[in-house]
Amino acid sequence: MPSIFFNLNTYTLKYWYNYYMKYFESKNYKFTKQEMKVFESINKHPNDFTKISIAEFAEKYSLNIAGISRTSKKMGAKNVSELKMMLKEKMVIVSTDEKKYQNSKALSQNKIYSDYRNTIEFNVNEITSKKITKIVRDIHKAKNIYIYGHGNSFFAAKNLEIYMSKRGIKSMLNFGDWFSNEVVQFIEEGDLIIQFSERGNNKLTDEIRGITKTNKATPWMITHNIQVKGNARNRVLYYDFVETSSEKKSLSSKIAQLLISDCIVDNV
Repeated sequence: MPSIFFNLNTYTLKYWYNYYMKYFESKNYKFTKQEMKVFESINKHPNDFTKISIAEFAEKYSLNIAGISRTSKKMGAKNVSELKMMLKEKMVIVSTDEKKYQNSKALSQNKIYSDYRNTIEFNVNEITSKKITKIVRDIHKAKNIYIYGHGNSFFAAKNLEIYMSKRGIKSMLNFGDWFSNEVVQFIEEGDLIIQFSERGNNKLTDEIRGITKTNKATPWMITHNIQVKGNARNRVLYYDFVETSSEKKSLSSKIAQLLISDCIVDNV
């Protein structure tokens, strides 16, 4: 079983790589070898790209400044400076989610995991024979896979994306407004959306529901809200077994989601 504890200290743009590939295709952009080299360098070294000057970045990775400028425009920015700002915003989102995760460890993660594992795993095992099998079937059938999670739910989404990738299954990890504003336009028939959400009801959930009705993409929701709208056949319910502090509740919900994420990976 994959480890449910990981960190996001090393940020890369691989989560948006598939998005950009689709974006380039939709714009019918043709890349020179130099421009593709620029894109790959930004993808592999986003921290350098946002922190050092363009001249230093060009020299460090054997690029030319004109190629960086052209590639920035093809990536949807007006210029190099705007692309830097776009990437910084995305890095701040990831960094913020990581800080929330690290700051919520007043209780030992291992202790919480141990306390609730048996109860949660019983619930997860009940789910496995029914819903997980269906999710795995849809994963293998999907043209493109989009995994969404925000806040505490982001870590289960990231866990699933990482370990499916290690098994050769590509997916695109999304969170927050990025999914709503940038990705939605590319979802089409035959695609799969796996959404981790504690509450299960938000603006994005409604938007996903609307998209999947019109273009026949398949949605899956992992939530503990039994009253969530939508098709119950495509919903995995788990239970939050903590009734004390909101901090404990948040952590136990996160662990439940991660266990379900692990179950999906184990059955892929």
